[in-house]
Amino acid sequence: MFELLAPFIEVFGIVTIAIAYFFGLLNVPYMLELFLIYTGFGIILSLTAFFQRVFTQGVKLHVLDIIKALVMVTFENAFYRYLLSFVRVTSFIGYNKKGKSWGSIKRVKQTNV
Repeated sequence: MFELLAPFIEVFGIVTIAIAYFFGLLNVPYMLELFLIYTGFGIILSLTAFFQRVFTQGVKLHVLDIIKALVMVTFENAFYRYLLSFVRVTSFIGYNKKGKSWGSIKRVKQTNV
């Protein structure tokens, strides 16, 4: 149930923040501070999961690998997570509009393989 509702809650929160900013009801420095804390916490959780996997599997990492992981985790927590929430909401809405059917695919014989 959480996986179904989470994107809607996140998108609702983002829209609410945008509306509050538009009407001048948002304390911007506090909101930025809260965003940085939330993003930092997400980065720590993601890096903890990453390094747990690395150490339990006995994988050897180079410094460049750690830097790449840090950059990717930061990008994921600061930007990609919100984009993915919008995609999940629009996909769910589109799925419900199409009548929940797979459709059909015409099979064609490949002769030049």
